[in-house]
Amino acid sequence: VIDEINWSSAGSLLKRFNSRARWYLKDNVLKYQQGYTTEIVAQPSREDIDHWYELYKNVKEKSFDLNTFDLPKKIFENMVRSTCCEILQLRLDVENGQSKVVAVTFNFLTASNNYCGLIIGLDYNYLKSHAVYKQTLFTSVLRAGEIKADKMFLGFTASEVKKKFGARAVPQVAYVQMQDHFSLSVISSIPNTNRE
Repeated sequence: VIDEINWSSAGSLLKRFNSRARWYLKDNVLKYQQGYTTEIVAQPSREDIDHWYELYKNVKEKSFDLNTFDLPKKIFENMVRSTCCEILQLRLDVENGQSKVVAVTFNFLTASNNYCGLIIGLDYNYLKSHAVYKQTLFTSVLRAGEIKADKMFLGFTASEVKKKFGARAVPQVAYVQMQDHFSLSVISSIPNTNRE
């Protein structure tokens, strides 16, 4: 979570950090910023949603910290219709004057004025060469200041990177209720056969 959001531009955001953190942001984020265009998409096409879903699946397939099932595309279709959801799309200038959508993030503004990053999608071809993940985080954090959110919640994984953007980790606990415990019953019925 990021508390005390009090910036409205990249310059005022950078003033929050000490010199070492500012250097990190300048060297790992801002130097790539000129190639990006950020768009807030209110009326996406079917092709946009399909592309965003593929970007999301890229991230989901590489997420080893939080292992989940694939979200259905219907969720994306419903989010684009929600008045609480803001879709930030990052377009990168590639060769020959062409641009390509390389990242998307679905953020929610809650009734208590918190800005919550819910889903992110990335094109991993640009992860290292253009710092697409860090650029997407920076864009979302900057946007939280622009809309004068009270707090920003950034999700569950990559906490070390998020700390570089001023976030602090909040411990979380999850409980799971097993509906089908057949496999556990079978495993527990196998006798312990330690051999010496």
